[in-house]
Amino acid sequence: MVVLIDICSFSEMEIEKQIASVLDLQKVCLDLMKKHGLSFSERIPIGDGFIFGMNGQHSVEALNFCISLQKKILMGFRKARYQIRCAINYGNVFEYTDINGNANIIGDAVNVCARIAAKSNPGSIILRDTHYNILSEIDHRLSQKVRKYGVVNGKHSDEAYTVYYYVDEIQAIGNRIPYGRRTK
Repeated sequence: MVVLIDICSFSEMEIEKQIASVLDLQKVCLDLMKKHGLSFSERIPIGDGFIFGMNGQHSVEALNFCISLQKKILMGFRKARYQIRCAINYGNVFEYTDINGNANIIGDAVNVCARIAAKSNPGSIILRDTHYNILSEIDHRLSQKVRKYGVVNGKHSDEAYTVYYYVDEIQAIGNRIPYGRRTK
């Protein structure tokens, strides 16, 4: 499973705010991981956010982590003002060491997670159908707080992913429906 956290409008920020935002997000993520008792297999910085590999973690834990993170960022009085978007995709993640000797993760789950994240607005949590299906089986109450958005096109013309967005207390404090090609 992959959780992608992206700082919105990062390239439009001044360099000082970019640095402050990344450092703040890193601290908030690590604090929440400790609070929730989570241990991600890998935490990979991506410039304007992080990708977490969550092998062995449950779908509910991934969603609860994103909910807590959005609340902390949206409701907290952060020194660095910024918004994030979260994307969750269930699938295989493979850990490896890159040519620079750094830990990294690869796999279709990472690529698809990045594509669906690109279709979401600031303050949103977006899930691929594979993650939603698992959530529905584990905790029916959580699945009731998720709404179908529609279809996001993949990299190739024959790829399309059904996506959902989380609506509940996050929506009340800043979540907006993701944009992209919407289906009925």
